[in-house]
Amino acid sequence: MPSGPGINVDDGHGRGRLPLMLYFHGGGYVLFRAAFEPFHNTCTALAATIPAVVASVDYRLAPKHRLPAAFEDAADAVRTVCSYATGSPGCRPLFLMGSHAGASIAFHAALAGWTRAWSYVS
Repeated sequence: MPSGPGINVDDGHGRGRLPLMLYFHGGGYVLFRAAFEPFHNTCTALAATIPAVVASVDYRLAPKHRLPAAFEDAADAVRTVCSYATGSPGCRPLFLMGSHAGASIAFHAALAGWTRAWSYVS
């Protein structure tokens, strides 16, 4: 993962750390991996086009791992990234994105992250 303690991905113009985009691939919860060429090409194109670090996240696939396993893996990825962000100066913005079923996974990960954020307020 490109973000972490001691790793500072700068935007090249002295404006600080680049945003991080977590990408969740599609495949109906049962097909493909993050390295599958069409999804990899999407992430490569995004990283070349926008000023952001793009990380494609793998998750457990059905039918071997039934839902909500994919949602739990995505929430774990968000928690991991957030734990690095809270422990380092100059937190980077975090964006979640997915295609097809990956969009649903990104949505559930965002809800899990939002719920966790509110748990710190109370």
